[in-house]
Amino acid sequence: MSVPKIILSASDKGIWRIPALSYAINRFWPSHPEVIILGYSKPDFELDNNFSFVSIKEEDRGPRFWAEDQIDFFESFGDEYFINWLDDYLLISRVWEDKLEFYCRQIDFHPEIDVIHISGSHCNELDRWGERLSWGEEHPTVLLKDGFTFNLSLQASLWRSSSYLKALNIARDRNLDIWQFEKKINPSGEFKVAIPIQEPEVCQTLPLYVSEISVQTCPRFFKKTKREDPICTVCYEENHPDRMGFGFLSKYPRHGERFKPEKQIMEEVKNLLSKHCPHDHCLLK
Repeated sequence: MSVPKIILSASDKGIWRIPALSYAINRFWPSHPEVIILGYSKPDFELDNNFSFVSIKEEDRGPRFWAEDQIDFFESFGDEYFINWLDDYLLISRVWEDKLEFYCRQIDFHPEIDVIHISGSHCNELDRWGERLSWGEEHPTVLLKDGFTFNLSLQASLWRSSSYLKALNIARDRNLDIWQFEKKINPSGEFKVAIPIQEPEVCQTLPLYVSEISVQTCPRFFKKTKREDPICTVCYEENHPDRMGFGFLSKYPRHGERFKPEKQIMEEVKNLLSKHCPHDHCLLK
């Protein structure tokens, strides 16, 4: 079974992260999957051979319109499944392609399943929030109960294309932005979501936020560091490696040493982020 295409949603504000994301994907993902970037303005840097760019609209009108802007693409998208990815999530571990192949078979065999998360979960006690599926002891997986917060998270997931298109239409009709989608798109359990509960999962990701923080939004950090100028949140996470955010060379707190990124790969990721970061106050520069 071939690896499904990755559809990577990128905003004009976040497309600067693509060189770092593509480097990590091609180092941690042995088969170098095909990646289609859905964005707006064409990137001003060269893409890797397995990456392509599709401009879905001339203007990036912001997160309120992200669902509406993607509908035309997915109405003509011919693949039955795809892997959903966002430009603010970085791959930080090897991809277990045998596990991904297993979950591709499961979503094929079980038409009632709309999406399978492949990059971990928001909850350490998933048995309380779901019902165990009979998919074998080697791949313990739960079907999430209705009402589980973020049960339709846009983090790295294997989606049935028809289900995703249906969700986009609902988001457009309800005028949901990209964050409201995760909380409000599935309150009645219309979409059936499965999630692996075995460590390691198929892969691990960490967030790469694009905004800046200031003394007004994070006073304790600025008091401790005696800084006055704002800094971008990528830099902030670098200074807080024990947080859930992006500590470049630190271990991933929830899973321990087995997910510690390879230092050489993450150093290059750091270099690429510093090269392309648009913030004037980036500490990585």
